[in-house]
Amino acid sequence: MHFAAKTHVDNSFGNSFEFIKNNVYGTCVLLEACKSFGHIKRFVHVSTDEVYGETDENATVGNHEASQLLPTNPYAASKAGAEMLVMAYGRSYGLPVIITRGNNVYGPHQFPEKFLNLLS
Repeated sequence: MHFAAKTHVDNSFGNSFEFIKNNVYGTCVLLEACKSFGHIKRFVHVSTDEVYGETDENATVGNHEASQLLPTNPYAASKAGAEMLVMAYGRSYGLPVIITRGNNVYGPHQFPEKFLNLLS
């Protein structure tokens, strides 16, 4: 499972290159390692719903998983780019891949301004 990523949207505006390097290049390094190893059961890439961009406010349901990717910030663009690599390695090299697009992943060492910390 590939959870590693720079995730703070606001920081991505001032430091886009670090987000690209970490999220896109880092994903490529992991994919290359899996390809070289040759016997992985599955590469699970944890992405974000941010790759969809803004949801149409008139929609009765959120974005469908097959919706076009329209990232609206550097963080989302870096995650969309990483997804494209994951899909390409799946198609080109036969790596068994899955991409998840959750939101507000939380856990130890998260930024204090994240939603769940505000509830406590």
